Amino acid sequence: MRRFTAVCAFRCLVLCLAAGAPVAAQEPAKPAPAPTPTPSPRPARRVAAPTLAAGVGGPLTASASAGLILGTDRSAPDECPSPRGWLVRAEAGVGGVKLGGGPVFTYCHTVFGSLGAGSLQAAYVRTWGTPLGTEAGLSYVGGELDIGLIDWRVTLGLLKRTGSPAEGANLLFTWGLARGF
Repeated sequence: MRRFTAVCAFRCLVLCLAAGAPVAAQEPAKPAPAPTPTPSPRPARRVAAPTLAAGVGGPLTASASAGLILGTDRSAPDECPSPRGWLVRAEAGVGGVKLGGGPVFTYCHTVFGSLGAGSLQAAYVRTWGTPLGTEAGLSYVGGELDIGLIDWRVTLGLLKRTGSPAEGANLLFTWGLARGF
């Protein structure tokens, strides 16, 4: 076994210093680049996006609707527009007219629909002609839920009759299937 002497200690110290010292041909280490800051959310721009649809359902039977989404859109210019905000819609059909409004969101919006959309609306219906499930000449108020998927819309709602005529349904279930949103 070898003893640890002063000569051995000196050799170890020289080797340690030589291993840690930079070589003349070697460049000094560059500092790491500063991390890039995370981008802030995209600025929202105001939009007024139209909607069009044609469909079937109750109580309007066959109908056509037109609406306007008033809100904001945060998508980049090279992305699908996806407005969010408030939807105002009017729908006329064989069995009456419907007016509605409420919050809406869309994904990849076009005038005739979107890849995904949803809306919760307050609705007013005035019946005429031959409505489904009730009589002509009555008014109803209530709420509806619209779900849109791949340019198709499904609507479900429940409305209560206003006024006091004894004829016609007191509660009216609304439903619909439409092409467009």
